[in-house]
Amino acid sequence: MITSQTLTANTTWTMAGSPYWVQDTLRVGAGVRLTIEPGVVVKIGNPSNSYGSIIVDGQLAALGTSAAPVVFTSHRDDSIAGDTNGDGGATTPARGDWYHIYFSNTATTQSVIDRAVIQYGGQRVSGVCHASATVDVTAQASLSLTNSDLKHAMNSSLSTAPGTGTVRVANNRFSESKCAPLR
Repeated sequence: MITSQTLTANTTWTMAGSPYWVQDTLRVGAGVRLTIEPGVVVKIGNPSNSYGSIIVDGQLAALGTSAAPVVFTSHRDDSIAGDTNGDGGATTPARGDWYHIYFSNTATTQSVIDRAVIQYGGQRVSGVCHASATVDVTAQASLSLTNSDLKHAMNSSLSTAPGTGTVRVANNRFSESKCAPLR
């Protein structure tokens, strides 16, 4: 379980440690790389609110395979990697169970998300579309998002800001978002 924390050294998440549960904010510090290996499950969200998030000031490399994608999902999603939140199946995942994967202005080294499943994010903001995308790329950040499934988003699945650095989006599937999947 990961509560509010900033990674200050390069870190690799492996299948041996999976699933990883990010309850609050995990920040990947500037100049630091978080590598997530194939098949790793990352559950995001806090039992008391829906503000679990990953903020990338450095670099994220989530590198799945077609047989073993990296999965970012709700802490309430018992269908993948079991009952992480220990509620015995009393909850089910829903759109907006967690906030987002946010690439900040200092994330200028290109991050990569390849062959991933990203679902149930986008923070719940009642009646407001586009308040927060599940994957949010700010100005000057760079990201390659390829061969991935983005689904069940509360708002948009992907947002890029004007003036964003290099962003490559290819061969992805966007489905079942409350609002337009891209903005």
